Parts: sequence; structure tokens; C-alpha cells
Amino acid sequence: MYHVIIVSLLCTFSLVTWNLLHFAPRSVSLFLSQKLCTLVSIPFLLGGAFTGFMAGYGEPSAEGLIASVVMCHVGLWFLLLHWAGSGTYEGRQIVRRGFAMMGLLTACLLALFYIEDPRLAAIPQLLLLAAGFWAAKDLERFLDRGR
Repeated sequence: MYHVIIVSLLCTFSLVTWNLLHFAPRSVSLFLSQKLCTLVSIPFLLGGAFTGFMAGYGEPSAEGLIASVVMCHVGLWFLLLHWAGSGTYEGRQIVRRGFAMMGLLTACLLALFYIEDPRLAAIPQLLLLAAGFWAAKDLERFLDRGR
């Protein structure tokens, strides 16, 4: 039952962040500058990813894993706030791919939580890297509008 609760909490956080991002009023993205949101999101994303890998692999703890995923979702919300508020096709694609990458990160952290052999712990990390390349394969065409 313990493991079902962990997985359901992680899925609930993902759904809550998805809904918060899509239902945040456009005025929030106009009030907060994109540079400020990016500067606020970077420590949350990096800190959450680092503590997640430590909670999953170094010192296995479910509380640390859940706290790190929450930190990552807060950083993702700040990072994608302007793209979701733009209402364009490119913005929707970037938000979808950002959440796909966050889902892959959460799955990798959860897999590291259950894998005890250090040699097998490299497999989810390599799969995360390959899936990240797949999720961002043509993301440059949305970000590079000048050419």
C-alpha cells in the first residue's frame, strides 16, 4: 500500500501542476516578467532534480522523493508560465513537451527509488537522457523564430 500511495501522490502532483498552468490567468504571465520567472525556476528545477536523485539513489527516502518532485513542479510552473499564457500553437507544444520531460524525470526518479543495484541504476538515467533527446528533437524550430 505504501508504494501505491507514493505513485498516486506523484501522479496527483503532475495533474495539479498541469491544471494550475493551464488555468492560470494570462494576467499572471503579464505581471511577472519572463526573465524573473526563469531566474526563479532554475533553482527549483536544479535543486529538485539533485535532491530527487539523492533521495532515490543515495539515501532512499520517499519523503525526499516527493519533496523533490514538488520542487521540480514549482520550477516547471514558473518556467512554462509565459508559454502557457501566450495561447499560441508553439506555446502549447512547448508546454506539452515540458510536461513530457517532467513525467520522464519523475519516472526515472521513481525507478531509482526501487533499484538497489548501483550498476542497474544507470539504465533509467540513460533512458531519461535518450527520451529527453526524443522529447526535444524539434523544439528549436519553436524557439528560433529569427531564421
